[in-house]
Formats: sequence, C-alpha cells, structure tokens
Amino acid sequence: MLVYLIVTLIIFTGICRAENDFTSCSDLRADSSEKSSDRINTDDWSFLAEINQYIISDENDFLLPAFTADKDWLHIEARYNYEALESGSAWIGYNFNAGNELELNATPMFGAVIGSIMGIAPGIEMELTYGILDIYSEWEYVFDLENSSDNFLYTWSEISVAPADWISLGIVAQRTKVYQSEVDIQRGMFSAFMLAGIVLQRMFLTRY
Repeated sequence: MLVYLIVTLIIFTGICRAENDFTSCSDLRADSSEKSSDRINTDDWSFLAEINQYIISDENDFLLPAFTADKDWLHIEARYNYEALESGSAWIGYNFNAGNELELNATPMFGAVIGSIMGIAPGIEMELTYGILDIYSEWEYVFDLENSSDNFLYTWSEISVAPADWISLGIVAQRTKVYQSEVDIQRGMFSAFMLAGIVLQRMFLTRY
C-alpha cells in the first residue's frame, strides 16, 4: 500500500505558470470514475493525491502537494504550501450527500496550520451536480494564532459543463494568499480532458 501511494503521488503532477498579471495552470491526475471525483478506490477507502508546481515570474518556484483519504463519513486531508508558503495543514471532516438527479456533496472540515503560519482553520468543500452541470466551491478561514491581523479567507469556486464524458469546460475564481503578501483574487476559464482514465485540466487565470 505504501508503494502504491508513493507511485500515485508521483503520477499526479500539475504545472502552474504566472507571468505579470496572467497565470496558466495545468493539473494532471488519475480519474477512477465517470465523474471528475479523481479518486483511487481501495477496499472501503478512496484516495486522491495531487502535486501542482507553481512557476512564478520574478519569484521562487514552489510545489503544492495535497493528499486526501475518505471512508464513509470520514474525510482526512493533508496539504503543503496551500495556505501559505512553507506551511503544512492537516484536516479532518465529515462527508455527507443528498439528492439523486440533483446531487449535493459537502464536507465541513476543521484544520490546523503549522509553519510560516501557525493557526487553525474551519472550512468546507461543496459540490452540486445536475446533469452536465457541476458547481464546486471550497472555502476556509485561517485564524493566525500569532498575529490576528494576518487572518484571511481562502476560496476556490468552479462552474462547469460536461457535454461529453471526456471533456469539461467552465469558469473558475479563487481568493488566495499563497505567493503574495496581500490577498490575491484571480478569475478565469478552464478546460478538462479525460483519456484512458487520466484527466488533464488546464486553467487560465487573470489577477484582480
């Protein structure tokens, strides 16, 4: 199992590039289902491992790895360089879903952040699907335990349509504080293509 997870981490690699006020990101991962749940299922557990590389003009490049494990209602997640550079976070959450044709999946979570930021963070991940329409949103509020003036809200939201099983198109917006001292808001478009169980997603974001 350990070797399996290590190989999974190596395979799931993404690249993000930022130049001036424009950012393009690509994200490569494995998809084990018809929808973009992007999870590896083993017994009653499901796993997702992902690594993004950010290549930013006039700044240091960095990797952003994330790993999640789910079993029934239990959600466990670990991230690095997600809330801030040189900071890791660990999360525990509760999965629930409702609906059939119109389906809601939500995971309220609570996490601890350790590193360049020392803090705690409540958060939630939500996904609403109806036919070819998919709406996903992720929110968290980081309480900096050393300096409350550095508290901040992080959000990531997507709206997409999947006209076929192998393609998805949509718009995306995020509010982040990863690679700038001030909070950065970005909006843009993305496309995702699936071939032989591999999902390649490309995002084009503009800073505001």
